Amino acid sequence: RSFKLSYYNEYKSYLSCSFMGRRRSKRKPPPKKKLTGVLDTLFDCPFCNHEKSCDVKMDRQNNSAMIQCQICMEDFKCAVNYLSEPVDVYSEWIDACEEANKEDG
Repeated sequence: RSFKLSYYNEYKSYLSCSFMGRRRSKRKPPPKKKLTGVLDTLFDCPFCNHEKSCDVKMDRQNNSAMIQCQICMEDFKCAVNYLSEPVDVYSEWIDACEEANKEDG
């Protein structure tokens, strides 16, 4: 039995020799590119309903942002951090509008 086991180990090492063929490459495929789209900086106004009329201006040095409609001149200011994007400012504005509507009626 030990003879068969040693014979099997020799045969196994014989098959793994390089003259039987080259070794498989251990390279991994390159990582897939993440599909990240460009976020909008112009948004629809919740007051006058014009499309792409609200522009967001981020002031990262003062940690503030302002969004203003170019048509009806409504504006909103809020605090931002280093992770904030223009869409975050717009969503805060929409949330503040909905909260004001809840209080009124």
